[in-house]
Amino acid sequence: MEYKESKLQIGLAWVFGIVMATLFWMAGVLLGAGLFGLVPSTVTVFQFIQKMRLDSQRAQLKLIVNWWNHYQMNLKKYWRVSGLFGSTGIVLTANYLFLNTQTNYVTYLAFYLTLVMLVLVFFVFLWFSFLCSYYPEKSIKEIGKNAVAYPLAFALEMLVLMVLSVAVLMLIWAVTPGMVVFTGVGACFVEWHWVFKKLHDTDGRYRLKQYWYRAE
Repeated sequence: MEYKESKLQIGLAWVFGIVMATLFWMAGVLLGAGLFGLVPSTVTVFQFIQKMRLDSQRAQLKLIVNWWNHYQMNLKKYWRVSGLFGSTGIVLTANYLFLNTQTNYVTYLAFYLTLVMLVLVFFVFLWFSFLCSYYPEKSIKEIGKNAVAYPLAFALEMLVLMVLSVAVLMLIWAVTPGMVVFTGVGACFVEWHWVFKKLHDTDGRYRLKQYWYRAE
């Protein structure tokens, strides 16, 4: 007789998975010295969530060992591009904070332009990490083209996703403020993975360009 998980077991497994995704991401960023661990850590978390979606129980077998093996490979491959993303984010954030203190019309324009660029870089970073988790055999250049194309092609969806992400964090904060530390990042990653996969698996009518050719 085939064993079937109850809804309670599946729910508890996902709660555990969200907590572990948060801890894995934080640990990966720290081990990568911050900037160089951003992309490797995010790619590894997306890989973990994909395994959770396929089989939540099996994904938890040898959890630490599997995470470490994947993280090491991703760190060796993506530490340079991670440093580029991190440095760009720091420069844009510093520029945003500086312009926020200015009051003339020219700086207002630069302020909002910087904000748009900051949001775009954030979603390019997320899409790059997501696509790397699905297509590790593809080149960084090819993945990079798609990482730019997807958030531009689905700009409205990305804005809605940003609002939903803030809503999720506020909901967790309203229930138990302390749980934001342990579940906030993981919950957002699960949300991002679900949305990105839905957009990625469309028939291509809304793609900006056909950069990506999925295997048959």
